[in-house]
This record gives sequence, C-alpha cells and structure tokens, in this order.
Amino acid sequence: MPEHQTHTPQRTRRFICFLLFWTFAAFAQVASAQDILLRVDDSTGLSSDSHTATFDRGQLDALPQQEFTTSTIWTDAERLFSGPALHDVLDAADVSGDTVHLVAANGYEARMPRDAIKGTVPIVATNIDGKPFSVREKGPLWVVFPYDLDANYQTEEVYAWSIWQLTGVRVSE
Repeated sequence: MPEHQTHTPQRTRRFICFLLFWTFAAFAQVASAQDILLRVDDSTGLSSDSHTATFDRGQLDALPQQEFTTSTIWTDAERLFSGPALHDVLDAADVSGDTVHLVAANGYEARMPRDAIKGTVPIVATNIDGKPFSVREKGPLWVVFPYDLDANYQTEEVYAWSIWQLTGVRVSE
C-alpha cells in the first residue's frame, strides 16, 4: 500500500478532532454569552471612565429580592412579581449618572430620570408567580412598578419605563 494511504485515516482523525475542538469552543462561547441576562454600563462606552457590568440569573438572584402583587395593562390578572430593585442593580453595577436608559431585546429604549427610582421601586422582575418567565411571556427580565399601589404608577410615562425583555441599562449624565 502506498505511504500516503496509510496516513490518511490518521490525518482524517486529527482533522475531525480539530473540527470538534473548535466547534465545542465556539459553542461554549455562545452558551456563555447566552447566560448573560443584563448588561449595565455608564457613559457611552467610548471613554476610559466608562464602566460595564453584566449579570446572569444567579447574580441577579443574589441581590436583595423584592416582591409585590399587582395587575398590569399587559396581563389579564394580578400577578406576583419578584426580583431585585433596579436601584440595587445599578448599585451592584457601580454606575453613576442622572438618566437611566432602559433597552429591550427588540431595540426599544426608554429614558427614565434616575430620581424616578424610589427605594425598592421599580424592580427588575426575574420571576412571575414564583417562576422564571420566558421571552414569550415578556421575559426573562421586566421592569415592573406596583401599578395598583398608587395612581402615580398608572401614567403613560411609567408604562413607557416598564420595559419587558430588558437586556440593557445605560446610565448617563
């Protein structure tokens, strides 16, 4: 048998191993990126003073949790919403600025003055009725106010800040 034919199976095995290695490496990067639920930054990301933090579900769950039951204009009944307060998320991200830009997966963005964040309101809901919720259910993150608690939470402005499928928060001056 010619020499080049005896090495072909070995070369083929090496090539397959090489392909498998890079396929798994690429998959691991994609899986890792998919674990990130929220990106929080300040400034425009162009200056050396900007800061970015990312949060996966475990990191969001490790923050102090808030919960309340409220109806919404987007649901058909009262629901129990729970998750960290937006204030705590911003503190954990160590970002500063007076305007909070909330960004949804579809690119929708709403600007909220930081002083509209009052203590534990709003929350970044990670659970509805005690369970994580999917993109199909407006998740996995939704900025929610206790709408039934006060008429001040039932305004067009507050509804505009109630971003579902939240993926990013940018804080600016």
